[in-house]
Amino acid sequence: IWRAAAQAAPQRLFGDHIGLAMSQQGRYAEAIEVLLAHERLAPADADSLINLAFCQAQLTRDEDAIRTLRKVVRLNPKQRQGWQSLVTLLINTSDREGAEAALAEALRAFPEDPELRYMLMEHRLKCGDYAAGFDLFHARWGTRFVGAAVRLPTDRLWDGEPFEGRLLVRAEQGIGDELLYSSIFENLATRHADTVVDCDPRLLPLLQRSFPRFTFIPRDTPDDDPWKRDAVRQCLAGDLPRWFRRRTSDFPARRQWLQADATRTAALRASYRQRFGNALLVG
Repeated sequence: IWRAAAQAAPQRLFGDHIGLAMSQQGRYAEAIEVLLAHERLAPADADSLINLAFCQAQLTRDEDAIRTLRKVVRLNPKQRQGWQSLVTLLINTSDREGAEAALAEALRAFPEDPELRYMLMEHRLKCGDYAAGFDLFHARWGTRFVGAAVRLPTDRLWDGEPFEGRLLVRAEQGIGDELLYSSIFENLATRHADTVVDCDPRLLPLLQRSFPRFTFIPRDTPDDDPWKRDAVRQCLAGDLPRWFRRRTSDFPARRQWLQADATRTAALRASYRQRFGNALLVG
């Protein structure tokens, strides 16, 4: 349709629309040719250039894509999508210094942008700067990567310091995240044993067996339930790394932190051995 329009009205510039249509069809090389021709004829347009950079990146022409995106933000420092795309590409190409510099410029233009702060957090973690990365981890909320935050009473937020009374650790995100953050519970137990954790009901037996010093309750337990109501301090499970994973040496060298049901495991193993003899058992 856009080609027909261009033929019917050659004085109009339809190259950006044709290039977009081609890129949506996966015809990246053709789209690049059309978009470059359009750029030579028309004043620079941010949307067209971002589409050009996308096509270049799809063909792993990363240096070309980075140059195109630098042009976008040079033409308009307030082009938020241009900054996000540039930072993402720099991170993906392992240009740590370039990503750090681009993030600094982007955050000067958008100091409170949660997704840029999230990208800075990811960048710091990938660089092994766990202290700075986990300090920024609160930026996960309100981005396209993570949904709405669990609402905690601001006057009872835990700051990682010892205190008298019960600590409530709130589950967040999915079941995999809950298991990941449970890797910190052993460290937490040494600092604050009087801890209640809400969790997915399916994880209750596993977590209670693995961490007997804590009390686990279903995450849909009402807030007026005594287990939650009487907590002196609260925190989200995803905030625990801020207090317990500040440097590489804080990550313990261990094979596991979750404990299987030994009785059930033995019974299943015996059953399979009876059926399959000495065959390799996996799972």
